[in-house]
Amino acid sequence: MIRNPPSVSIGVPVYNAMPYIKASLESLLSQDYVNYDLIISDNQSTDGTFEWVEQRVRNDPRVRLIRQNTNIGGLANFNFVLSAAKGDYFMWAAGDDLWSPDWISSIMSRIALNPDSIGGFGIKTFIDAHDNPHPTPSRLDVALLETSNAYLRLWRYWCIPWIADDSIYNGIYKRDILNGHYAQPHFFTRYYTSASDSYCWYLVFCGPIVKAEGIMKYRIHDTSASGKKRPLHEEVIDILNRIHFSERALQKAGMPLLFRAPFMLLFTLKQIAFAAYFGGRLALGLPRR
Repeated sequence: MIRNPPSVSIGVPVYNAMPYIKASLESLLSQDYVNYDLIISDNQSTDGTFEWVEQRVRNDPRVRLIRQNTNIGGLANFNFVLSAAKGDYFMWAAGDDLWSPDWISSIMSRIALNPDSIGGFGIKTFIDAHDNPHPTPSRLDVALLETSNAYLRLWRYWCIPWIADDSIYNGIYKRDILNGHYAQPHFFTRYYTSASDSYCWYLVFCGPIVKAEGIMKYRIHDTSASGKKRPLHEEVIDILNRIHFSERALQKAGMPLLFRAPFMLLFTLKQIAFAAYFGGRLALGLPRR
């Protein structure tokens, strides 16, 4: 039990999230942490998402439900819930994922034991549209990012096999860090994958990150960002965005140019390898991952 537990705000940007929003919202409302609130921003859904959520949370003081006057776009909606947050810590939650009841409490307990950390994440697993396990394991080790040495954290994160694990993207972090940097407009691109890449590099360089035992089930389906098939030219644009915005992120985090330049050269070479990999999958008619 944490004495005087810090407040945690959960931002839930949604658009046409039926039928997954029902189970997702229930798992968020079932958290055993005592000091948290939800900000749900509906981006002009047309499938009954807003009406169902409005009915479900009508008498729940933990939830603020906002409906945008017009569809402001997915990434702007992500930014909106962060700007509306008031908690000491913040996390984004998609309207189709699931979380164990101890997701928040387990992460905040680990943060309490590591006061120098900027936040933490849990165990990320994957499911398909029918809740069946998806064969994409989370690979980040428990103590990998807890060191106080920013360059060692960056190197360890870089060395994760094949594709850098983005489990930290789904974690809980100090809101002032996110408000001061990730909320800047240039951090957002057309593609969520580009935005998540720059976000992860930024967090890794900013400070130690802890890992807890709470479980998240990340859903991959035809309409999710990870499940969509994209034309090759969009893959190329996405990779260019990853390079550009990751460099911006490390600059924001305070990495000197002397270290940033060689790192970005290596990062660019790695992205070229990714382009060949994704291009091959697309040529075979397979999804991105």
